[in-house]
Amino acid sequence: MRTQHLTFCICVTGLAVIYIGMALALPVGTWVSPGPGLFPALVGLLLLGLSISLLVESWRMDTRVVAERILPAGAPGRRVLGLVLSLIVYASLLTTLGYLVAGGLVTVVALRVLGMCSWRDTTLTAVVVAGASYGLFSVVLGVPLPVGAWIQ
Repeated sequence: MRTQHLTFCICVTGLAVIYIGMALALPVGTWVSPGPGLFPALVGLLLLGLSISLLVESWRMDTRVVAERILPAGAPGRRVLGLVLSLIVYASLLTTLGYLVAGGLVTVVALRVLGMCSWRDTTLTAVVVAGASYGLFSVVLGVPLPVGAWIQ
């Protein structure tokens, strides 16, 4: 079990380093005038710090610990996998569909996977979340977001 934990932590640490590198390829700006790379760089640093702390904890783990499941069994595990898959699809379709459409779709999928009852409530929530986040980041903060290849 310890080897699995260590392998996972090393992989997440590597992804964090790659993510930070990609974030630093964008203009970071300053604290007064942040660029589009500042927030991703901070998130990457947070991810790196957490993965290193988990790596240390896994290294110090008692090897006699009884094996435990990484994902919950049954329906909760399927929900976790559904959310992860929806985020992967979101990331792959973001530039093609644009922020508003992709963000709305991933919100619909996430809410349905989590058990939101009616399609009306799910759709209304997705439209509000996508619109409000677009307004905040694009209009208020001036962060350029993908509009979608099908619009251009």
